[in-house]
Amino acid sequence: MARFQKSPFFNIHRSWEDYAGLMLGIVVLLSPWVAGQTAHSAAVTSASLTGLVLIVVAGLEIMRLYRWHEVATLMLGAWLFLSPFMLGYTAISPLAPMHMALGGVFILLASLEIWQDWGLSDDVLRLHGH
Repeated sequence: MARFQKSPFFNIHRSWEDYAGLMLGIVVLLSPWVAGQTAHSAAVTSASLTGLVLIVVAGLEIMRLYRWHEVATLMLGAWLFLSPFMLGYTAISPLAPMHMALGGVFILLASLEIWQDWGLSDDVLRLHGH
């Protein structure tokens, strides 16, 4: 555990992480069309809404960082991972594995950002990106 605390990668919340979330949100938004799987309306609606919210949260995070941004991203990533099972489109290939993979990436990214921001004060968080 001590090795992670000494690594600047794990301790500093960098702006590229927020831009990565923004770009991945766009991928989520477009995923049904990229996969050519627009017939399952629940999957398309879920991907569209989840992608839009991820884009908005990432945009807000780029402008000004609050703790709830990472928590929202973590929850949206979990929803994206579970949505093929919850909405019944696990048989739609490649959309279900794509959403599970993207959800996993968002879970990891949000977990990293939560780790980085865990002990920071609100005043320090406000300086993010400046």
